Amino acid sequence: MTEPNAATRRVELLRARRAQKGLTRIDLYVHTEDHEKVKRFVNSLNEKRFGIITKIHPPQEKPKETIEDKLARQAEEARAKFKALL
Repeated sequence: MTEPNAATRRVELLRARRAQKGLTRIDLYVHTEDHEKVKRFVNSLNEKRFGIITKIHPPQEKPKETIEDKLARQAEEARAKFKALL
């Protein structure tokens, strides 16, 4: 029989720690307009019970870097390193 991989083992340990705290997993479908409200409510419950404050970060879109921009940036970094060697 093969050993479970590291990720599977970490998830098992995480679930065991949560079970020891008396936490249970539920899946919840919420309308997108209510998503932040539900997260805030859950955080307030966790804070009251465990003193845990979970940070809620709004999703941030990273600007897409084109291949040309990436190559230009890498070339400039290489030039700067080369000049530093001189």
